[in-house]
Amino acid sequence: MSNLNVSELDFKSIKNNLKDFLKGQSEFTDYNFDGSTINALLDVLAYTTHYNAFNANMSVNECFLDTAQLRSSVVSHAKLLGYTPRSCYSSTATIDIEISNPTNVLNDDGTYNSIVMSQGTRFKTVVNDSNIIFSVNETIASSSTDGQYTFKDIQILQGEYKTIKYVYDEDSPEKYIIPHKNVDTSSLIVQVIPLQSSEATIAYTLASNLVNLDSSSNTFWIQENKNGDYELSFGDGYIGSKITDGNIIEIKYISRGNNDIANGAKVFALLDSIDGNMAGVGITTVVPASGGSEREDIESIRFNAPL
Repeated sequence: MSNLNVSELDFKSIKNNLKDFLKGQSEFTDYNFDGSTINALLDVLAYTTHYNAFNANMSVNECFLDTAQLRSSVVSHAKLLGYTPRSCYSSTATIDIEISNPTNVLNDDGTYNSIVMSQGTRFKTVVNDSNIIFSVNETIASSSTDGQYTFKDIQILQGEYKTIKYVYDEDSPEKYIIPHKNVDTSSLIVQVIPLQSSEATIAYTLASNLVNLDSSSNTFWIQENKNGDYELSFGDGYIGSKITDGNIIEIKYISRGNNDIANGAKVFALLDSIDGNMAGVGITTVVPASGGSEREDIESIRFNAPL
């Protein structure tokens, strides 16, 4: 009786090993293993063994940061090392805005009201024949004594501001997921509204480490989940303040969508009104768009996480 050789991994070698094993059995004397129906059974056995070996090899590869091929596996190993993969970055440009002859700003006493440009005010540029949206990253006011208004050195980011809200339920907590993969996490604004009827908000900041955090620290953490979405978590009342029932979690962020990176863009047009003004708006580019990038890829995570 011959022993079965189990060291081979490719299909042909596995089948030959099975054939040699059966040839050594007295029950299969004088069998034609290449021409009989047993050849089909050997194919099935060899394929099954080959599939199992392949799956086992791939599964073991996913257990280690150095050999994992799936992004979800690499991100999971990086998480154990305290590393969060970088999100995509929005291209950023700096512009000046001048508004001539604005409406509804002159008071009866001859003074002028301020004009407010809200966070999220949108501008448009064209890159590679595609319309790409930029947005103002903060609310800014401009005053005037002669009816001419100027917004100097305004930073605009590629993408549009999105807002998602969750209501905290202690009995059935949910995952606080940002449902856009091309989110610039550096633009995150997280606020908690204590009561559904309250307008007061509490700002939460991203925690970079545990030093100096206590039960009253209004902080959140962010990680990439297995689906490639970013997910927020909050304190438990010991490390970081605990959110209570009925609180509304409001997450505001820039989503770049699926547009190309707009680095180099330098001609912008206003899409939204500025405090009701669309006409008479002049835009001068001070610094063309730059700094945009895709989210961190697998090889970069593999290299940076252990460091």
